[in-house]
Amino acid sequence: MFGVVVNILLTVIAVSLIIVVHEFGHFLGARLVGMRVEVFSIGFWKRLVGFKKGHTDYRISLVPLGGYLKVAGESPEEGKGKPYEFWSKSPGQRAIFIAGGVLMNFVLAIVLFIVAFSIGVPFTVADVGEVVRGEPAWHAGLEPRDRIVEVDGRRNPVFNDVTMAIALGGKEEVGVRVLRDGQERDFTLRPEYAPDVGLRLVGIVPAIEPLVTGYAEVGGEGGRSPAREAGIEPGDRILAINERPVRTAQELEAELSRYPHDEVELLVRRGNAEMTFRVLTEPLPRYVFGIVTTTTRIEALHPSGPARQAGFRVGDVIAEVNGRPVQSVIALERNIKGNWGPVEFTVRRDGQTVRLRHDVPDVVALNRFTDSLVTESGTVLTWVDEGGPAWEAGLRPGDRLAAVGGEPVDSWSDILRQTQAARGSPLEFQWVREGDMLSQTVAPVRSTDSSRGHLGIAMTSPVTEPRRYGPVGAVVRGVEHVWHRLAEFVLTVRGFATQQVSPRHMGGIVAIVHVAYWAAAEGAGKLLYITAVISVAIAFLNLLPIPVLDGGHLLFLAVEKIRGRRVAENIMIAAQTVGLVLLGALVLYVTWNDILRYFTGF
Repeated sequence: MFGVVVNILLTVIAVSLIIVVHEFGHFLGARLVGMRVEVFSIGFWKRLVGFKKGHTDYRISLVPLGGYLKVAGESPEEGKGKPYEFWSKSPGQRAIFIAGGVLMNFVLAIVLFIVAFSIGVPFTVADVGEVVRGEPAWHAGLEPRDRIVEVDGRRNPVFNDVTMAIALGGKEEVGVRVLRDGQERDFTLRPEYAPDVGLRLVGIVPAIEPLVTGYAEVGGEGGRSPAREAGIEPGDRILAINERPVRTAQELEAELSRYPHDEVELLVRRGNAEMTFRVLTEPLPRYVFGIVTTTTRIEALHPSGPARQAGFRVGDVIAEVNGRPVQSVIALERNIKGNWGPVEFTVRRDGQTVRLRHDVPDVVALNRFTDSLVTESGTVLTWVDEGGPAWEAGLRPGDRLAAVGGEPVDSWSDILRQTQAARGSPLEFQWVREGDMLSQTVAPVRSTDSSRGHLGIAMTSPVTEPRRYGPVGAVVRGVEHVWHRLAEFVLTVRGFATQQVSPRHMGGIVAIVHVAYWAAAEGAGKLLYITAVISVAIAFLNLLPIPVLDGGHLLFLAVEKIRGRRVAENIMIAAQTVGLVLLGALVLYVTWNDILRYFTGF
């Protein structure tokens, strides 16, 4: 509880610091050009304490988030023509006052980056923990355990650098260099826009530490946490399962596919001690309808995967496995499971029959084999589980699905989306057979077939390493990071304009506070780093030429300088009203985004 209070306090200080420093920049600008500052407040609303020095009331106000500044004669109607008033100054002098806030935010960011890198900042390493089958990285040939050492010409990136180069770079091809088995290899990625995410992606997931961060109940109603029952605690690091070492949570999950409901021995590090635990795994139940529409015609192969190594080619149709006919990947898997060892495949290739052999000693090898190929799919059923719910409802292989759950389907992914969203509820299936439209409501059944074993734990911490530099290196990295973060914000705005980045990725004050809070939990270096990033973001936002923002005021001053006279007051008021409405709408939109992100995690 004490740690939570400290993190909240540090978050408030960090966010307030950014705003106060921004206002202090305006204060310095005002003093530089001879404007009179009447109020400099840390916090808002009612004055609590303070003192007056010269013409300025320095105060601390009731709401301790941010601050504000008031200079003499800010409004034209308040002005009395005194030389120290805002409107008595030249356009250039007023520009210095207005730009002071943005400049100080950049200065603050540089200072914070320097201090953060002197302390050390933990970053997610650019290690590939998982490659999503069929996605651009998979097609390019990336593999789990690859370490990305260069992306788009940038050496020694962290994982965020990789995602930013992919999501915001705007290039059709992104070059990456990875370290694999002690050698560096070059790959070309072709990012694809993912509408459900709102970003360009390539299908890589960072490596996750095999570190227990919490418990999860598995096994359906009356679920259990096998790990908790065995005595495993949050903070424990799993080193091996049945004497097989694991370096990441993804490797642990792959190994657990061997043990769907078995007792396993876990080697665990707790503090400086190593200990063993015996845990009975629990299979995770799924609700299934007993249908598949994938065929055995190969559409794509991983460049270095076991299927290609076994001699398979794009366009091959796997007709038989160990002499048994197969028409879908699930039938292929079922014919191999339990018959571990050498497998003989009969393949149709260019009108000829080809026989290939591949050793599949266990379920892990089977998963690697099937993950190394993508087969053709559509809406025609290639497999219906005899005796399963779809079979009992009258569906048969060869039927073409037209709609599931009242929604038209055009692909296997559409079908999966509808069946998974049902969460065990009955769905109406509509299908076509010999020109006739048939329909039936199908209730799924609970199944643990093909489930890997679960330990009832959560592992959510990505693999990180600290970036720490000496005095000179910290200065260089601090300046570099201001430039890099500013470039990212520019590219993000371009991404919004070109529809390569969805506006739903905008975040507001809720997101800022959330990120700052969790940064505080990771240590001083991370909190200072995130505060610096937010300071750059505030500076960039304020530079946008929107009335009521500093950039809008600078735009009016530029027009005044060119015309030789002020912009008419009624035009300024109208523009600022429009700007205020737009800004208010933006605040509401990003706040709604923050709320959705919190509750749905999109």
